[in-house]
Amino acid sequence: MAVPYTFAGATSAIPLSQLDTNFATTFTLGNTAIQLGNTVTTLNNMTLANVTISSGNVTITNVSVTTANVTTGNITTLTSTNATITNMSSGNVTITGGTINGTTLGATTASSANVTTLTTSSTVTLNGGTANGVAYLNGSKVLTTGSALSFDGTRLTSIAGKFGVGTASNSATLMVNNLNGSATGIQLFQDGVESWIMGMPASSAALTWANSGVEQMRLTSTGLGIGTNNPSKPLHILSAINTDLLLSSSNASTSVGGRIFFGNTTLSDTSTYISGAPGRGIDLYTNSLLRASIDSSGNLGIGTSSPRSKADVNGVLTVGDSSDPRVNLYRNVSLASSSGAGRIDFGGRYDASNYATGAVIGSLTAGTWSASNYGCSLLFYTTAQNSTSFTERMRLDSSGNLGLGVTPSAWSAYTALQIKNTAILGFGPRESHYVHNAYWDGTSWKYIGTGEALRYDQFYGGHIWYTAPSGTAGSAISFTQAMTLDASGNLGIGTSSPLGKMTVRGLSGYNLTIGAVGTDARIDATNDNGSGSVDFVLSGSSLKFNTSGSERARIDSSGALLVGCTSNNYLVADSGIQLQPNGTARFGTDGTSTLNIISFVNGTNGTPAEVGKIQTSGSSTSYLTSSDYRLKNTIAPMTGALAKVAALKPVTYKWNVNGSDGEGFIAHELAEVVPQCVSGTKDAVDADGNPVYQGIDTSFLVATLTAAIQELKAEFDAYKASHP
Repeated sequence: MAVPYTFAGATSAIPLSQLDTNFATTFTLGNTAIQLGNTVTTLNNMTLANVTISSGNVTITNVSVTTANVTTGNITTLTSTNATITNMSSGNVTITGGTINGTTLGATTASSANVTTLTTSSTVTLNGGTANGVAYLNGSKVLTTGSALSFDGTRLTSIAGKFGVGTASNSATLMVNNLNGSATGIQLFQDGVESWIMGMPASSAALTWANSGVEQMRLTSTGLGIGTNNPSKPLHILSAINTDLLLSSSNASTSVGGRIFFGNTTLSDTSTYISGAPGRGIDLYTNSLLRASIDSSGNLGIGTSSPRSKADVNGVLTVGDSSDPRVNLYRNVSLASSSGAGRIDFGGRYDASNYATGAVIGSLTAGTWSASNYGCSLLFYTTAQNSTSFTERMRLDSSGNLGLGVTPSAWSAYTALQIKNTAILGFGPRESHYVHNAYWDGTSWKYIGTGEALRYDQFYGGHIWYTAPSGTAGSAISFTQAMTLDASGNLGIGTSSPLGKMTVRGLSGYNLTIGAVGTDARIDATNDNGSGSVDFVLSGSSLKFNTSGSERARIDSSGALLVGCTSNNYLVADSGIQLQPNGTARFGTDGTSTLNIISFVNGTNGTPAEVGKIQTSGSSTSYLTSSDYRLKNTIAPMTGALAKVAALKPVTYKWNVNGSDGEGFIAHELAEVVPQCVSGTKDAVDADGNPVYQGIDTSFLVATLTAAIQELKAEFDAYKASHP
């Protein structure tokens, strides 16, 4: 049984083997407490020589050991002259001197130690190993140094040029490996504070960079993402506010900046790039030639390095798109009424350094712009030759009306092309107009300027012409419909309702109509009330002349003029006149009563009087001249007739025209005796020098011959009386 036992004042060694192995109580040797068996044994302030501790949990505090073998032990404070430590766990051991395995601490290395914290009060020097070599445990757990990995206090160096963390072998200069799909990284510290981690996320082939625990950049097989962990392009930059990319040069010149080059695996030249500099702007190059520039003022130049405006193109500008190509010109201000909304200038150089504008397409607002009004007109300007200022030549107003050489009038409802005071306008799919000095204001036609007005309408398949007298600018116009061509192709002049292909209406209500009825072509003269008509009808090969619906005359296919008859037969007993193309004529009647076939009438002091006629009666014809006593005065018997007859010169002759024989008188000779029988003047000619021949009427000799016979009879009777 455990019995306390005290060795008071003992001065010699006491063998512990004499103690029962089950002795389990604490006893004191001097100032030392010892617990044996399965108890904790504590040795305080003791000197032990040749002590072997092979098992148990031994705590040695302030003990001087001359020779000790500690197989397993927990040493708090140990002073040993010669100690062999096979496996020792030390929570906090301070070795200020002494030797291990006969070696003085501070000069060499113990052969084996399991030390959690080792503190020395002075420099530890190892006599063996490689200078600057990093100490490590080899495969036999021997502390070893070598030249493969060295540290000189400032730099860690690998002779092979490779470092491996978490890997047995590596092909790269630095290899960090973490198993089991865990994240791997390299931490970078600044003044003891973590600044960056470069690593690989768990189960990912990406490479990431994080700052203060927040990922800033990631490199994947797709590309490099800055601000995004899922780059969609070789370089993908994402920012919550502005995404900035800065390319700069250390050169202080404002004309030097950064450049971005473009190429591929087969084209590695540097001829295509974007260049930028603070004082220069941005330049775009292809084939090492400048193609476009944005200068420091924000002006864009295409084909020029010195743009003169916000967009300056030196060459041809083509705008194309598969659906809706467009060029937008905007003013970044609120637009008031009659203000410009943008313009296009056309011009060029007139010497080495000066430019001028020769033509302009401009714009002008119609009213103040608002959410419900974007009204705008287009204005076209050109510069005349030998002039330096451009003038408006054409305007397309907000209603779609085009004015050429004039601002379009206030057209309403119609869309007009206006050239000075003349306009072409349309309204709907079936109506268009041509007008002069007139415009439609939505209520009525108005004069554009002072003067006459004309109007031509194409209206629902027809054509209408209007006229208007002179009026003053701005006053209403009263048009008169002058001519109409209706949808049936009928033309009316002076009427809106033509009766045939062409109808001309006079002021008194009489109409002349040209048209066709069936197979006949007609010219009809009628009046509005239908009380009379005169028609010219082309029927077959004949031209007929009708009045009041009845035929009165015709010209037949032979060219004969038939009046009052329809048959060109000389012996037909029809009343009428037949004038044949050969110069013959027939005057006929279907009765036997006396008729004046031809009457000759003269006007005397405005009063017509018959002076002769050709008369038929039964089967005889009379040729009569007027001889009524009421037509004569100063009537007296003719005298000297026999002498006149004796003075006459009857002759025979041959006609020049055909050599035929003739007999009679020579006109100028007859005129010397009986002038009333002769017309004309001897040897007269017309204005062209052609002869004007004389003619004679021998009927005027009847009275002279009668008087001559009477005179001759009187002489004969007197002779008989004197010679019975």
